[in-house]
Amino acid sequence: MTRVLLSLLAALSLVACSTASAGEMITLQTADLPATAGMSGEVWQTSNWSGGGASWIRYPGHTAVSIPHPLGRTPASVLIYLSFDVSGVGAAIASGDLSHIDSVTAERVTVSNNTSEDFFLRVVLQ
Repeated sequence: MTRVLLSLLAALSLVACSTASAGEMITLQTADLPATAGMSGEVWQTSNWSGGGASWIRYPGHTAVSIPHPLGRTPASVLIYLSFDVSGVGAAIASGDLSHIDSVTAERVTVSNNTSEDFFLRVVLQ
């Protein structure tokens, strides 16, 4: 019995430590972005902060999201914010498996959520 239990615990620990990547790809088009997406000087964002009609992008677990941007150049920085609410309430900057930056080009940014949790996403490019 003890040997079976130890084998089960060892197997579970391997699953918990896996480096699973995103399984699904969502490719957004400009028309799919929230109405509040836009430029302010040299900065582009997918949505404004919470409130004021903010609508963040759905960001399911084990999913990569490819987002078009109008900068016309490869962004120097990519900031990723997550919230449990579509309006961005209670947002925090993300890191690690929550916000893996897969690709950054002059046309698109692709980020992936390599966890099992669902969030809402705001991306800011400079």
